[in-house]
Amino acid sequence: MDKQLIWRERGVGILKVNRSIADPPVSRLIMRSESVHRVILNAKIFKQMSAEIAQDKFVRIGVVGENNAIVRYAIRCKNRDLAQQLYDAIDEARLMTAVE
Repeated sequence: MDKQLIWRERGVGILKVNRSIADPPVSRLIMRSESVHRVILNAKIFKQMSAEIAQDKFVRIGVVGENNAIVRYAIRCKNRDLAQQLYDAIDEARLMTAVE
């Protein structure tokens, strides 16, 4: 099986949506592992970024990775409400981002 098609567990941690104070703001998704605080996810939010709620507790996103390839992540939340809050925060950040 192709290595790029395999889902891999990245770890457990707190996910944050960081927004700059610039005008227009630049937003990023930042996640660090719970135990050693290693960066698990550091992705810029852009206007055309794909985001969707999947299976109630998952938010699926597509971010730009190495060589400008789209990398997909499935972020598992504790419950449906938190998944909706995360999706809404990402969507709001996308709308505030300048066209790229």
